[in-house]
Amino acid sequence: MCIRDREYAIEGSNERLTIATTRPETILGDSAICINPNDERFSHLKAKKAIVPLCNRVIPIIEDEYVDMEFGTGIF
Repeated sequence: MCIRDREYAIEGSNERLTIATTRPETILGDSAICINPNDERFSHLKAKKAIVPLCNRVIPIIEDEYVDMEFGTGIF
């Protein structure tokens, strides 16, 4: 799977997020992208929506403190 296939466009923007995954076959089942509400790197994404690659489905970007900022978010 190429990097481009893991890029999620931000709805209404030219910005794209690359999501790290070891299981690319699960992309079609994505229902949201979760960010830590205290992570300043992604604070501009709060309440926005992303477009799932391959199927162009719109999903929300949600916040939860469960996302461990020390371990990594999966977004790069």
